[in-house]
Amino acid sequence: MQEIYEYLNVNQFLNVAWQEKKKGNSNFSLRAWSTYLGMKHHGSLQQILNGQRSLPKKYLPKLIKSLNLDASQGLYLETLVDLDRAEADEEKEMYVERLKSLSPSPQLQMLEVETYRYLKNPLHAIVLEMTAQKNFEADLEKIRDRLLF
Repeated sequence: MQEIYEYLNVNQFLNVAWQEKKKGNSNFSLRAWSTYLGMKHHGSLQQILNGQRSLPKKYLPKLIKSLNLDASQGLYLETLVDLDRAEADEEKEMYVERLKSLSPSPQLQMLEVETYRYLKNPLHAIVLEMTAQKNFEADLEKIRDRLLF
């Protein structure tokens, strides 16, 4: 399984973990995993894996144990869950910074963190697309006028 530190999205990590668990034991089922975690219905775990629902933190201890994560990896997973549940940009930024500090090699994650910061503001992509046009002029007035439509 890939290192947890390579992820900024809890759903992606859990999906990879699920596939690895399934590959290691073909009889292992989503129902068995959700029962082990203490969930009443396996549909809840399916929704979490699909990104339709956030992972409740009460399942973290057993999840960490089932994935054989050490304490620092468990803290990283908990921070991924917090990032997934965050709504305000400042809160998301705080969790991204925490993930960066928890990673044993933060320089490897810098590109992902910078990509996250870039993608969280859709205006960045619009301006980048605008600069790729043949008739682009680096005139602030014209850029502003085009953004205002």
